[in-house]
Amino acid sequence: MPNPSEFLQALRAPLIELHRLLLSLLKTDRDQTSGRVMAPTEWFQVLLGAPEYAWVKPLNTLLSDVDALSEQRKISSADLSILHHQINFLFFSDNQDVTSFNSHYRKLFSQSHDLVFAHGKIKEATASWPLEPLPMNSEEIRLGWHKIGASKRKLLN
Repeated sequence: MPNPSEFLQALRAPLIELHRLLLSLLKTDRDQTSGRVMAPTEWFQVLLGAPEYAWVKPLNTLLSDVDALSEQRKISSADLSILHHQINFLFFSDNQDVTSFNSHYRKLFSQSHDLVFAHGKIKEATASWPLEPLPMNSEEIRLGWHKIGASKRKLLN
């Protein structure tokens, strides 16, 4: 069985590609709706501030979590379990809540075969991950990934 770092490495590239494809698809839709092509900085501001894109934030958080966890020296099975549960909840649960990431995301499948393919790559990258019970203090552990990374960055600057 691969070590936890190898699991993360196998996930990171397809997750970044999926994020890129999703944002590109959303920008194209926005440009078509508005009748003009937005500059990247304007699009970024719209994406961050417009309520209709609030559903994308969990994916941004997941990417941030993967990056923060990748900076850790030791990745535990509890860390992988937390990440695996987040991935399953975002991408593979059948969430009928119309405000959820999953609900919005799955509606875009009909617009992009590349997005569906990237979704499959995420599934493939996580298929062999051990699925352990979620630790009771999972939110605290997850937030700790970011504190450790921030501490390292402060030392480097």
